Amino acid sequence: MLRTVLRRPSPAAIFALLVLVVIAAPLADAAQDAVKNPDARAAQEKKKAKKVERARFADKAKFADNAGKVRGYSVGFAPLPSRLVLTGPNGKLPSAVIPDGVGKQGPAGPAGPVGPSGGFSQVRIVFFEGEPGTSGVAEATAGCGANEKVTGGGHETTLPIRADQSDRSVVEVRQSRPVVVNQAAGTSGWYVQVVRIPTEVKFVDGVAQPNTAPAIAEKLVRVKAWAVCTSR
Repeated sequence: MLRTVLRRPSPAAIFALLVLVVIAAPLADAAQDAVKNPDARAAQEKKKAKKVERARFADKAKFADNAGKVRGYSVGFAPLPSRLVLTGPNGKLPSAVIPDGVGKQGPAGPAGPVGPSGGFSQVRIVFFEGEPGTSGVAEATAGCGANEKVTGGGHETTLPIRADQSDRSVVEVRQSRPVVVNQAAGTSGWYVQVVRIPTEVKFVDGVAQPNTAPAIAEKLVRVKAWAVCTSR
């Protein structure tokens, strides 16, 4: 007589069976949904497609199609046709985009008009020493000849020397300029005007005292004017 022996399943087998049940349950539900609603799968596929499309446009927005161009021209360091070339780290363009050599010399232009003939044929310096000014002001004018023009000038001042060598007065040049000596004759020259300012201190027997009333000798000044005259 045969006996049927029932063995108790092992824990591992029981666990494997539970895993299969858990995995198969969603698939069974999805199969049931697909049978009940034929458009469910199509809706899921459409939803996935939209998600992929959004991701693609998001990546594209990070770098626009024309962001790497200027008015439609590409930009780079290498010289290529229809490309704007950037300067290098030294701030200069590559030598490949700079033409070599110098262009050909063009034809000679027309000759200009002839200038005035000759320059200054003679240059001389004249001077004139004016009278001493007792009020502290002296002036002098050095004139050029009728066929001459003054082109420059200068001056020289002289003061009377005191016996005690204590003169500390100051001479100021008020004017030193070219002038028209005679309008009718068309002559010119150089005019100079100077002013002597006495010192505020005078010495009497070697002792310094305030110079409240300068003597006439302390106001005397003489000036000599120089003129540079040129003629053609």
